[in-house]
Amino acid sequence: MTQAPTAGAISGHSGTDALSPAQHRALRALLETTTIRAAAENSGLSDRTIKRYLANKDFAAVYRQQRALILQETSAALQQVGQEAVAVLRDTLKHENRHLRLQGAQAILSYTIRVAELERRIVEQEDILERLEVLEEEKRYGHGY
Repeated sequence: MTQAPTAGAISGHSGTDALSPAQHRALRALLETTTIRAAAENSGLSDRTIKRYLANKDFAAVYRQQRALILQETSAALQQVGQEAVAVLRDTLKHENRHLRLQGAQAILSYTIRVAELERRIVEQEDILERLEVLEEEKRYGHGY
């Protein structure tokens, strides 16, 4: 089994070079723990220092960027094993146990609905972004109303 992505190698990524050593420790701890208190304990910094860093625009931007990278890596890892999971669900539809077949069918329908909704939201968001770009372009060049 592969290990989940972590902030194991954050240095060298865009924006992290400007961080102090203490901010690097705080960033790493924030990405590897689930609470500010745990991040403070993990980094050897105080809760107050972690909160102060998070209130800093530049640090917060790097933190958000690093979280987005971890989420992208996690999503890619899930996509890689997704076909295997679908095959397992498909196999449950052929199982001799009626209860397992029903659970498999319910899971498939539930995930199908979720994926369809996610796809709808993505298309909607892309449409909104395209419209926003057009409006910004019109405003920039005075072609708008």
